[in-house]
Amino acid sequence: MAWQIIKQPDGLFGVFSSNVDDWIATDCTAGEVEELFADCTAGEVEELFAEDMGRETARRLADVREKVALVAAGNARKVYYQFAMSYEEAEERRAEVHAHEDGFEPAPTTAGKGEADA
Repeated sequence: MAWQIIKQPDGLFGVFSSNVDDWIATDCTAGEVEELFADCTAGEVEELFAEDMGRETARRLADVREKVALVAAGNARKVYYQFAMSYEEAEERRAEVHAHEDGFEPAPTTAGKGEADA
């Protein structure tokens, strides 16, 4: 899954997909990010034997919680290494790819609203 959890300038989280160079979700709480990842991996977990499902679901939830905590603390590079993007970098990438499309709306400017996670 090529999704990256990114801390927004307002302190909430967004999930950016490098596959489509666009936001999967924005303005999420930590719990909402966890739910999003849980919903998206549910199909993968269902393929496991019933006895392993609970253990695998718990492992994946713990993994997402750890990622959210690291991003919230400003340590996105510990999760995504050199591929970690700030909110502004994700928005620039999104605009480069999608600006020509009908209905494209740039995100509101974030100047002066706080630091993005790098």
